[in-house]
Amino acid sequence: MFIIISSVTVALFAAHKLLGVRFIHSWVWTCKSRTNTSRQLRFERLQRYSVAPADRKSSSYRPTSVDVITYDFTPSVTNPGTVIVEAPPGSHWECPLHLHLTEGGCNTFRVVKGEWMIGPLVRIPCSDGLPVYTTESIKTWTWLSPRYRLKDTPQSIEVTGSVGARRADHMLCSMVQDAETYFSLDQTPPWVKMAYGILCLVPKVREWVVTKVLWIQLRAAFRQYDILEYRGRINIPCLMYTTEPIDRFERWSEVAIAKAYLWWNEWLARFIFGMRSRYPEYEPSYGVKEL
Repeated sequence: MFIIISSVTVALFAAHKLLGVRFIHSWVWTCKSRTNTSRQLRFERLQRYSVAPADRKSSSYRPTSVDVITYDFTPSVTNPGTVIVEAPPGSHWECPLHLHLTEGGCNTFRVVKGEWMIGPLVRIPCSDGLPVYTTESIKTWTWLSPRYRLKDTPQSIEVTGSVGARRADHMLCSMVQDAETYFSLDQTPPWVKMAYGILCLVPKVREWVVTKVLWIQLRAAFRQYDILEYRGRINIPCLMYTTEPIDRFERWSEVAIAKAYLWWNEWLARFIFGMRSRYPEYEPSYGVKEL
């Protein structure tokens, strides 16, 4: 039995190494390269980058064709640090609840059209054509979403921040756009390609696999670009008159859990899926390249 297990292990290891050799790799699979998005200014109708709002997170809800988002970096050519986010009528897209630990990650939002939900509880409408501004703060949980009940109105919002923040947005949009390309790259581990080749025969399973692998890739990038996603907190019941020490601990636990969650996803991305948190092909070259 030991000899059989050893032989199988050696065979699998040898197959992995051989399939990793470029000419053998390309002979077995059709290999692609990442899309060079360095000069791409618009990322149209991105899918799989959406999160259903809280009241639609039931297991029966599935994203539809309107649950997409468009990022327009055209303003960054003349005004580095600015991007227009556009959502079609009825879109359930939502930026996850997150915070930034540095000033460079924070943004200012200007509603251009429609109504947007910004911050933990605040609904920011754009009425009478007058834009409304609101700004993120350090270590404050923030989320962003168009008001999806406006079924007939396309919505857009201008996001302004540091050059580094726009660089992060461009990198994330590129990853979403290339979500399926990942499974045909030279750098993708052979076992991932083999598993995908089998699972992609069922469309629903294929979509599930692409979405979950993209989820890991995006969280690895979140850690690189000072985006901490809320993943819960440690609550301590207390009957004391003053709870300030406990409140501080609970707030600390929110950040600690978020960091641990992103660290875990970055580890998976790097050592299991052969990913990185940034790629040269996705670096913008139209005014937001330098930090």
